[in-house]
Amino acid sequence: MIRVMILSLIFFMHGMYLFATGQFSDILIWNGNEYTITANYPMQDYFEIFPEKRPPPAGSALQRGYIATYEIINNELWLIDIKIPNGNYSIINGNFIIGYTSIINEFLNGEERLKFIWFNGYLILPQGNIIGYEQAGYEASFENYLIIEIHDGDFIYEMSMNYEQYEEYFLNEITKVYWKGFSN
Repeated sequence: MIRVMILSLIFFMHGMYLFATGQFSDILIWNGNEYTITANYPMQDYFEIFPEKRPPPAGSALQRGYIATYEIINNELWLIDIKIPNGNYSIINGNFIIGYTSIINEFLNGEERLKFIWFNGYLILPQGNIIGYEQAGYEASFENYLIIEIHDGDFIYEMSMNYEQYEEYFLNEITKVYWKGFSN
């Protein structure tokens, strides 16, 4: 019976991806360059501690409800902006443009920026061209990745790798850790 329940849960979770919409990414500024973050959104850790500050979902492409901008300054991860959709929309040159309002002051307590001590993990920054889509187009695969490890808001190290290295090293390791929890 437990095996049937686990398999049902796996099929249900996999099916959710079939109908998922791509999400707007958070942004990281590092060494003068702007990158999109494709996984491990740091604000999620913050909202685990402060759930009352979490913005509500804002449509299917922004289920997190916000877009955060971070910057690594002096080897520390800082939150420098967080925006939510403000309901203003326009079409410019055939492109649908969403208006945003910054809510950063709700997080700063009078400071200029917020050191992000709540985050421990990897920032995954895709680079290069898209080489394929997985999960029914929800998740893109890129030629290269820059992986940055952060611990308690401090920069630990960076790794550059191509897609094959990323898939072997990173995706397989995450899958092993995930499935290990089911075997205990």
